[in-house]
Amino acid sequence: MRRRGFTLIEVLTVISIIGILVALGAYVYTAALTRSRDSQRISDLQFIRNGLEQFYLDNRSYPTFQSSSANLPEAKWQLEGGYNCQDPAKKYLAPKYLPSLPNDPSRPFVLTTGGGCSADYFGQYLYYGLPDSASKMSFYLLARMERVQNVNYTSDVGAGLSSYGSLPNFCDATQFGANPTGCSQNYFVTSAKNN
Repeated sequence: MRRRGFTLIEVLTVISIIGILVALGAYVYTAALTRSRDSQRISDLQFIRNGLEQFYLDNRSYPTFQSSSANLPEAKWQLEGGYNCQDPAKKYLAPKYLPSLPNDPSRPFVLTTGGGCSADYFGQYLYYGLPDSASKMSFYLLARMERVQNVNYTSDVGAGLSSYGSLPNFCDATQFGANPTGCSQNYFVTSAKNN
């Protein structure tokens, strides 16, 4: 009895099917990771926001935005004590109201080496404490999302943040779709009093 092997066409067909399945699996896995990171960012900002609201209940204001020569807007530096160049008289959110501030899942906060007071704000969680029209304090927390479905529009930010002055490159969904690499932040939450 003669044995029959696989033909070249059959082998190539099986390899092609396996390749297609691997490519689909990789795409689904990558999309799931991206969704997961964006969900983590939204959850982190809500966590920080809740801590800020507790801070407000005790102090009748939100933590003031600490200006320095470097003007670091990173939430971890603005709201968590113990870093260089911070005002020792300022009240910080962490560790009293939160154990520590979360980091972006893709870009952890790191001060530059040499003991200086500067860091890269691209993709970081940012905090801006701003006075509103009623002379109370309000705030904005910013992040950089990876999916266009999670991006705020620039018109949603309003005049409060844009009037602050030197800001990172905040992009809306249209700009993010055209050139996502130029957007340092594209999502925000603000105080409950502003919503």
